[in-house]
Amino acid sequence: MANTSSYNEIDMANIASINGQDVPSGGGVAESNTGLLYFESGTFNSRTPNAQEFFGDSSVSLYKAQIDTRTDIERIKQGLYHYFAVDGSNNLYSAGWINTTQLGRTVNGDAHEFKLSLTNVAQFEPHVNGCWAIKTDGTLWWCGSISQFADNGDTGRGTNNVNNGWLQYGSDTDWVYINSWPSYPYTTFAVKGGAGAEYLYTAGANNFGKTGLGTTAGSAKPFTRVKSSASTDWTETIAKVDTGYDSTLVVTQSGKLFGIGEGNYGALGQGTATDSFYPIQVGTDTDWETPFTKGRTCHWVIKTDGSLYGSRNASSSWGIGPTISDRRYRQIGTDTDYEDLRFQDWSTSKGDEIMFAKKNGTWYVNWDDNLPAGSFVGNASTKTPPAENTWLPFNDLLDGNDITVGIKEVMLSFKEQNQNAGEVLLVSTAAT
Repeated sequence: MANTSSYNEIDMANIASINGQDVPSGGGVAESNTGLLYFESGTFNSRTPNAQEFFGDSSVSLYKAQIDTRTDIERIKQGLYHYFAVDGSNNLYSAGWINTTQLGRTVNGDAHEFKLSLTNVAQFEPHVNGCWAIKTDGTLWWCGSISQFADNGDTGRGTNNVNNGWLQYGSDTDWVYINSWPSYPYTTFAVKGGAGAEYLYTAGANNFGKTGLGTTAGSAKPFTRVKSSASTDWTETIAKVDTGYDSTLVVTQSGKLFGIGEGNYGALGQGTATDSFYPIQVGTDTDWETPFTKGRTCHWVIKTDGSLYGSRNASSSWGIGPTISDRRYRQIGTDTDYEDLRFQDWSTSKGDEIMFAKKNGTWYVNWDDNLPAGSFVGNASTKTPPAENTWLPFNDLLDGNDITVGIKEVMLSFKEQNQNAGEVLLVSTAAT
């Protein structure tokens, strides 16, 4: 039987709080409504975010608990073993459960907690064994091992590995944007260059031809300019890029949309299943803004007017998507208030096909499969999905206590990073 009377051999009755979390006299954990909130079915596991470290070996019955009191986290992303989060002041925090030397900070027994890792961060992106970061001065940094993307002589530091800290990659100050697929096949894209010359570079596995280098074999090392043909650098100037397991979407500075890689599921938007190992333009529109490829079997893009488009080959994939599934990008509904989307962003498994949308400053949810009883949402019986292409308020996902303050960020993962173990959720709230 679990010990519910002590924490690290200290009588629970004598502990007022753990990491800012009030603890009732005599054991158990009080449920909170603000901060970083962690959701998991049943008792908490012993991996990232490592709630067991916060609550000892108590058999916690809550499906929701606070793992940190901070209410300033704006973005959270995950790799295979680590989480990274940034606040509104460009401070980057990290947490993890193995390979803790790759968190970008000195770890003294608190690897499970979000602790300061790097400052002045404009953008960050976890990779397979650590994280990339573009600083506000346009320099590129990394922590952990980037052996999948660069050899020792490529980084300007004589190594491709840094433990318990960060190193600058080269000396350039014109890095603009970075995006990775942090699971196998590991790939990173970066936008680099001055105004009018923001070109696309890639490093990592060429599987599925998603790197835009004209090949499906081997790896690109170090960062290599994406090609328009075998010996020609692609000259489009780039705004955003998003890469998934087998395909990549790119939006140019002029608002064009391009796809690269595997064509079966519809990422390329050509109406066929034909692959393209160089960038291929989707239609002729010039008002595309933010691409999303992490869902794999459906791909989405938000336009500059806030409308949402998607492309897929089968209507059975995801609850939000085009009603005509013909591998072409078609508008989803008529709403024009889309700002962002979230789903599992490191695994090829769709899980219960849960996705979140930020619309007009508020987070909404849709799920396409039944959520089994006892899942992370606190449901006692099977929870059926909403109608297709219907967004529900975030709290409609929860069968337990609602979150009554503003939600800044949501991040969906799998328990113990095991796609067969069910989803878990991390939510960053505002103070009020």
